[in-house]
Amino acid sequence: MRPRLQGSTCWLMFMPTGVGGVKKWIEKCMLILRFNNYLQRIFVVLKLNAESTNLITNGSNQYTEQEFAKMLDVKGYPTILFYNKQFQLVSRFSGYSEPGEFIRYLKYISGKHYIQYTFQEYLQKVHDD
Repeated sequence: MRPRLQGSTCWLMFMPTGVGGVKKWIEKCMLILRFNNYLQRIFVVLKLNAESTNLITNGSNQYTEQEFAKMLDVKGYPTILFYNKQFQLVSRFSGYSEPGEFIRYLKYISGKHYIQYTFQEYLQKVHDD
């Protein structure tokens, strides 16, 4: 389960099957991110279906995607877990937001501002559009 991060932040996204609202929100955000080429330069993105029985391997262990989501305490959709290049969890983003706010959150993560600020502090002190 350990991707080659090459200095990037890993974005592990859990979403269910058949939920149109989640899919539309993700498509809208992805369209903006692809346009800016931001996503591909900064993040390694892994998408998992939180309801799937497909097997994934983590080290010598195998889990279904559903079991893995439960292990990581995924309770709502979308849930996005961000890991640093040492594969340590640095942040969790759950639920919907406006695409602009979500992109600000991605800049907060990619700039490693979470080391010094909460997201709210970042918005007040650091972020500029």
